[in-house]
Amino acid sequence: KSKNRAKTLELWKAAVADGAEPAQITAAAVAYAKEVAGQEWRFIKQSDNWLRDRRYEDKYEPDAPGKPHLRAVSGDSYRPFQPNPDVDYSKGF
Repeated sequence: KSKNRAKTLELWKAAVADGAEPAQITAAAVAYAKEVAGQEWRFIKQSDNWLRDRRYEDKYEPDAPGKPHLRAVSGDSYRPFQPNPDVDYSKGF
């Protein structure tokens, strides 16, 4: 997940200049992506923060399953959420 590409590139160059191997960073990023696949988007580190925190030095699960295989759903089976008229949503759940 990346929001600041320029900062990410700057931190990438700094990490390599400090002795990190580009292949190590890339392999760790792939492993991290597999490890967090399926998690809520807001809990996944942004790329610049991930590099700044030197997360490429972390130990990741070697055989993380990765993202699940998704399939397209036909257009006529989609139905948007319809609130239940018998439930008072203002009082919480």
